Amino acid sequence: MDIKNFLKKDYIVGLDIGSSSVKMVIFAAKEDGLTLINTRILEIKPPAANDETSSAVREILRGVDLKKSKVVVNINCPQTSIRKITTPYMPKGELRDGILLEAKSYFPFPIDEAVVDFEVTGDVVEKGVRKYEVAIAVCPIETSKKYVSILDKAGVKPAAFISTPYGLEKIARLSVPADAKPVSYIDIGKTYTELIIMKGKTLVFSRKIPVSGDDFTKSLTSMLVTDKGKVQLSFNEAEVIKREVGIHTQRGRHETGRR
Repeated sequence: MDIKNFLKKDYIVGLDIGSSSVKMVIFAAKEDGLTLINTRILEIKPPAANDETSSAVREILRGVDLKKSKVVVNINCPQTSIRKITTPYMPKGELRDGILLEAKSYFPFPIDEAVVDFEVTGDVVEKGVRKYEVAIAVCPIETSKKYVSILDKAGVKPAAFISTPYGLEKIARLSVPADAKPVSYIDIGKTYTELIIMKGKTLVFSRKIPVSGDDFTKSLTSMLVTDKGKVQLSFNEAEVIKREVGIHTQRGRHETGRR
């Protein structure tokens, strides 16, 4: 995804369609980069049908001039992933077949059942042999069809689908010094968490973790026995407390005197 191509439109719209919310961010495209001009979030009640999610997408995009905008959609599910691999140097015409063959050993599900895309990010030399460094992304075909259907019903033609790690790397290439210290990002979703590690401008690691926001909520529903009897929250009550109270930081406790 070349950012220069996106600057040909007046606005860049980012969409994140999750299982419990739809998020949107709008940037004004200028020659010297992007300027943030608006963000929105719209909650949806899971499990939402595709039609309900499409309605949420239409609502969150209300007032946005799509004719003057490039829409980039974050596509994600437990099996969506990206890996950095090295492949033998070969003619560009043979590269896709070579990468598909090499990639089969890097993902825990048949990539024949996935949409596969890749980007050559550079050349490396291993033991005197020149090789390509490649970022390869996979997403189950069913997931991609679901997103296309939701967006089509909402009247949206996306310019690109990207994964969260890839998006972060693109941002890092524009704004992070090459010698910056490694940074870890943790994206906690409703049903899974994604760990992403960046080193300077480069994505070095990303993995899905089967611990999610729902697990935190469920942990609050355990029964407590007090001198006044038993207390137990419902899932919905626990979700409200998690969202409204959250976890107090150590700094916050020192400032407020709480223990």
